[in-house]
Amino acid sequence: MSHHFNLVSEMDMFYELNEKALNGGLAARQKLFQDAKNRQFLLSSWLHSADISNPCKNFSICQKWADVVMVEFFRQGDKEREKSMPVSPGFDRDTTSMPTMQVNFIDFVVGPLYQKMIRVFPGMMNLGIQLVFNRDKWGQKIADELHVEKKKARVNQDTEKEKELDAKAQDHKARAVRFRGNFKAVFDMQEQLREEEKELLAMGEAVERKPLSRPLDFFGTEYAL
Repeated sequence: MSHHFNLVSEMDMFYELNEKALNGGLAARQKLFQDAKNRQFLLSSWLHSADISNPCKNFSICQKWADVVMVEFFRQGDKEREKSMPVSPGFDRDTTSMPTMQVNFIDFVVGPLYQKMIRVFPGMMNLGIQLVFNRDKWGQKIADELHVEKKKARVNQDTEKEKELDAKAQDHKARAVRFRGNFKAVFDMQEQLREEEKELLAMGEAVERKPLSRPLDFFGTEYAL
């Protein structure tokens, strides 16, 4: 993962050094990427971002592949336990929360890279929107898990456990707020498009569904202002 975190830093530096060209229109951007070194950086960045892009896919696909990965992790954890080896972190099926694993992957790995890449390549904005949507979905699953655990603690009159779970819930809420703050540009874009849709509806015009205008799964059917 050292390559990944280096790439996040390099993407940030690339934007800072080339901000004027990146925001200067098509001709300026084309000139910037006529440089072979910049083109190589572009291709390397896209290749790696594609490699970790599962959280940016529509949620049904994202969840399917997350399930597949966790099955692989848990099988490895089972083998480690059979051989009396320490079970690797996140590989213990008895203690690992899949939603928590996915939120951590988004918060600490995927999110920081895509946040930087969207600044350099605004055309990736829709992937940021999907990432935020998926992060919210996994976050809700964490909240549901904590709610169930808290009900059990209350039945068992375990007040210390209840306090621990309340602290976890507050921490997850705070992390969700920070994550959304990192993708403020995504929400600004959504708000602008929602306002445009309201204006068209007020004039009696038909509105074509725009995935960019709301934090919805791209291949879902929900449509409501």
